[in-house]
Amino acid sequence: MTFKEVNKILEIINFNMNYCSILDKPFVKAGDGVVAVLDKGAYKVYYVERNEPYDIKEFFNENDASNDFLRRLRESFGNHYCFPKNAE
Repeated sequence: MTFKEVNKILEIINFNMNYCSILDKPFVKAGDGVVAVLDKGAYKVYYVERNEPYDIKEFFNENDASNDFLRRLRESFGNHYCFPKNAE
């Protein structure tokens, strides 16, 4: 999976992008959410709460990073959005 595919999934379910940042900024507009950044050749995926990052994981390929990013969104927002079951 790629972050382009993740973006497409989020568009389909009409996800509020204020709660995530994909390869853009190291924070989210809402102050709470999920972030993925590319830093010195490694993808970092983490939660943000009150603009403070935590549970940072580092990945060296886009597939693992995008799957973890989507998993975190599903865990955090799955009650509010209908994520596809086949999307890891």
